[in-house]
Amino acid sequence: MRRLAQRLQLLAEQSRELATQIRAQAARYASLTAICGVDLLTAAALAGILGPGRRFANDAQLAAYAGVAPLEASSAERVRHRLNRGGNRQLNAILYRIALTQARRAAPG
Repeated sequence: MRRLAQRLQLLAEQSRELATQIRAQAARYASLTAICGVDLLTAAALAGILGPGRRFANDAQLAAYAGVAPLEASSAERVRHRLNRGGNRQLNAILYRIALTQARRAAPG
C-alpha cells in the first residue's frame, strides 16, 4: 500500500510538471485567449492543428477544413443543405466546445 501511495504521489507531481510545461509553451498563443471559451490549452491545440502562417486563403476554406461548412444536397429545383461529416474532426470538436461555452455564457459568438 505504501509503494502504491508513493507511485501515486510521483504521478501527481509529474502531472503538475507537465501541465506547467504545456502552459508555458501555450503562452505564445495567449492572444487567442481573448476569445470567450478559449483557454491556453485550447489555443495551443488550435495552433497545433492549424499550423503557422496563413494556410487558408479565406474563411470558407477554413470552415470546409474544419467540417463546419454545410454541403449542398440539392436535387432538381429543391435547394437544401446537409451537415458536413468530413473535415478535421479534432478541430471540429474544439470549435464545438468553444461554441457551447459561448452559448452558455451568452457572449456574442
